[in-house]
Amino acid sequence: MNRRLKRVAVAAAILATLIGLRLALEPREGPRPHFRVDGAERTRVSEQVTAGLLDPSALDQRLGDAKVLLIGEEHFTNEIVAYTLGLLEKLSAHGRPVVLLLELPQHTQPTIDRFMNDGREDDLRGIWRDGDALPYQRLVQWARQSRPTVRRVVAMDENRRRVVVMRALLTDTRNESMSTAILKARREEPDALVVAYGGQFHMLRSGRYLYDVANRESVGSRLRRAGIPPAELRVILVSGADRFPIAETWTRPGAIAAESPLGDLPYEAFFRTHVFGAAKARELFDYFVNVGPLTASAP
Repeated sequence: MNRRLKRVAVAAAILATLIGLRLALEPREGPRPHFRVDGAERTRVSEQVTAGLLDPSALDQRLGDAKVLLIGEEHFTNEIVAYTLGLLEKLSAHGRPVVLLLELPQHTQPTIDRFMNDGREDDLRGIWRDGDALPYQRLVQWARQSRPTVRRVVAMDENRRRVVVMRALLTDTRNESMSTAILKARREEPDALVVAYGGQFHMLRSGRYLYDVANRESVGSRLRRAGIPPAELRVILVSGADRFPIAETWTRPGAIAAESPLGDLPYEAFFRTHVFGAAKARELFDYFVNVGPLTASAP
């Protein structure tokens, strides 16, 4: 009995040491951005928003020369998915084939393929049966309804078990996995528009988010480093009322282009999470869309 207790104590001590070492090596999260506008500055920003606002429904006309389109979303919102469906509908209406990559675990790929082939709702429900996939059902349904324009739907995220292990080892590989999937789709379907849809901070054009470590390098940055020409890559970030700092001066739904004066605002005007390696908003996106009030979708 004493021998067994000693083994347990030694194992507990080793485990405690490993946990302590991991916590000591954990990178420090960057400071939360602070951006406040008041008085004349508030008026100036509001005027810039009004002058530079684009109709979101016409944004597709500006994407004609894109080869890869990254769409960054706020998770679990109905309106952002609806906006994206409208944009995809317009892009596919031009007759250009599309490959759609989604932030879904890779283990869902066989089920996605079955649904794309047979359209059985039970297959569709099976993608979300385990409860570890984002609520992208409407996007997958649209993709099947839009065949053969939509050639493939690709689950580009890592499985939850791998995510947990990689984070325990302080090596987050999700952005690299997403980038690899996007580059593969680009090689295999050179005539198609490759659209990747996932969380905002994955899809940034540049920078590292939350932590200043290499594994937090954004997908957009990795794609450019891998040789995707800047002119062929477009990044659209989609948010809504009260979700980003200058929302109080931007009350009407619409989109702004990074080439406008608003692109010169510090990135903190658009994000509440620290982004390393970027100063101006235009470094992180080509277009920022405000869809207005948001409602939560089912998890």
